[in-house]
Amino acid sequence: APSVIFMDEIDAIMSSREGTGEHEASRRMKTEVMIQMDGLTSTHSASKPVFVLAASNLPWQLDQAVLRRFEKRILVPLPSHQARSQIFENLLSERGGAGLVELLAARTQGYSGADAVNVAKEAAMRPLRRVMASVDLEHAMTGVKLELPALTEQDVTEALLCTNASSAAHTSKYDSWSKQFGAEPGSQPGIMDE
Repeated sequence: APSVIFMDEIDAIMSSREGTGEHEASRRMKTEVMIQMDGLTSTHSASKPVFVLAASNLPWQLDQAVLRRFEKRILVPLPSHQARSQIFENLLSERGGAGLVELLAARTQGYSGADAVNVAKEAAMRPLRRVMASVDLEHAMTGVKLELPALTEQDVTEALLCTNASSAAHTSKYDSWSKQFGAEPGSQPGIMDE
């Protein structure tokens, strides 16, 4: 059976070695990782394949020698309007936010999947914060059930005001990197939307 090795945030350990201030131990560690990656392809037969996958939010910071060791370099685009709608539907429909899904999807163009999840979490917390602010904990009666109000458009608006897109500023860098180094140069846009 094939084995898969996944390295998340590979740029944290395999950034370019061109900098003059890099410590020697860091350079040796990077060299060792690359030697081990080379060993995976040469020592395993076709009956025991090993796939190495890596993810990076800053691919332009990766060392060129690392890039050469990955046969395919694929830009995963930001979620489309439909994908964002699905994210918000999954996370907020039980909280009374089903009617706000399209509003959220329309107002979050340029947001990553993680950004959309953060917006949904922030919006979902707003009704709870309102209830907690109105409860007098010193005189609260035991056994009293509190009703959590439904999500409102104001909750969504306030959540959007305090949750910004993390990837939007780098969209052109992602597109440029994908055109230069991607598996199919020039064929993978950075945002697949509308």
